[in-house]
Amino acid sequence: MPRHGRHRRRFSQGAGAAEQHGLRFHQGCVRPQPVRRGHLHAGTGLADARHRRAAGARPRRAGVPRGAGAMLGHPAPSRHPRTDPWFWATNCRNAGRRDNGGAARYLLRVGGHMQLARHLAIASAMAMTASVAAKAESAPFYQGKQITIVAGFTTGGTYDATARLYARHLSKHLPGNPGVVVRNLPGSGGLIATLNLYNAAPKDGTALAVVGGGVVIEPLLGNAQATYDARRFNWIGGRSKDNMVCATWNRVPVRSMADVVKRETVVGATGPGSRTLTHPRAFNELLGTRFKIVSGYPGGSEITLAVERGELEGYCGWTVGSIISRGSNWLHDGTLTLLAQFTRDLPNVPVARDLAPTEEGKRVLDFLAADVVLAWPLVAPPDVPAERVAALRSGFLAMMKDPELRADAAKLKLEIDPVPGPEMQEVVEQLYRAPPDVIRLIKKINSGQ
Repeated sequence: MPRHGRHRRRFSQGAGAAEQHGLRFHQGCVRPQPVRRGHLHAGTGLADARHRRAAGARPRRAGVPRGAGAMLGHPAPSRHPRTDPWFWATNCRNAGRRDNGGAARYLLRVGGHMQLARHLAIASAMAMTASVAAKAESAPFYQGKQITIVAGFTTGGTYDATARLYARHLSKHLPGNPGVVVRNLPGSGGLIATLNLYNAAPKDGTALAVVGGGVVIEPLLGNAQATYDARRFNWIGGRSKDNMVCATWNRVPVRSMADVVKRETVVGATGPGSRTLTHPRAFNELLGTRFKIVSGYPGGSEITLAVERGELEGYCGWTVGSIISRGSNWLHDGTLTLLAQFTRDLPNVPVARDLAPTEEGKRVLDFLAADVVLAWPLVAPPDVPAERVAALRSGFLAMMKDPELRADAAKLKLEIDPVPGPEMQEVVEQLYRAPPDVIRLIKKINSGQ
């Protein structure tokens, strides 16, 4: 038998052994099989996964750059298509069709079992190192770092629970797997945390916040404390949109907004910068209601407890998600009288804009309703490098698909219907483009005069 036949048998036997160690030959390509990260040594020569040789690619030929870096997928100085690693990654299958069995012929030419085994070992090492290349090259910044998520509300509430949900699951979806911790900085409906994020937090991707969507409009409403431009924040994403309601406890002799026109009704608020203050003021101005607002509560949880205890009669700007997360059936068992909602999610509950007697009033309430998209936002400061914003947004959406996060959220009764960061960013831009007459009226409402 000719010598090349004997070598072909040896190649076949060697290929079978290689497949047992995670290497296959297919249409002239060397294709790596999945391996465990713990078995790899992530050295300095790792290639980016985008540049690794895909199924169907041929080994290096004349014209392909030499050197370990080139073989591992690092771009060579020349960017001719035939020497570009992207060319091999994207055209491997076609290359295999043009030269089927190219890998086999290349290995046959080396001659001898020892040389064949050595080349198989080299190819196997290349394949394994490429499988962790993307994380190894994108990890340097977040590797060993700690991200702090500031929750703009007190512990025990739904915003706090949302921030801690993000903190438990975000790390494994970011390159470098940074640690993630939560710090509470409550006050003024998230305004204090928002100011901290805008003015004091590091702008390197290690500082994030969960704040109320209402803080977006505070600069537009003339709040002297809201010294920021919400368009400059980097909106990473939110776990869901949410409806908002104005409601009273069932012991209160109020069954509709018309009743509140006739009777003073006491509701609670955190302070400037929160929908708990803006919404009842808007109803008083546009509908003629007589909500008496008691401000100064640290957060929504404290307002809820005050309503339960009878210190307050109602709560406006109450998110449906917060009510559900308490594990109660208040929306349906008659515990609450729902006076208005801002979307059409709940049957037999009036929509706020439909209650406004004027077109101007409807536009104002539409403006306030945009907040539903910004219900549970994860936000980064201005001026964070674009590649880190992209990594955070990508990691956030991957986290939202994670079965472990979804199971965790289900236990907490937190809805998961993710809102991408760019969608939030566009809503913020739209709010800043609101007609001047709408802004003037909302400023008047917010001033309480």
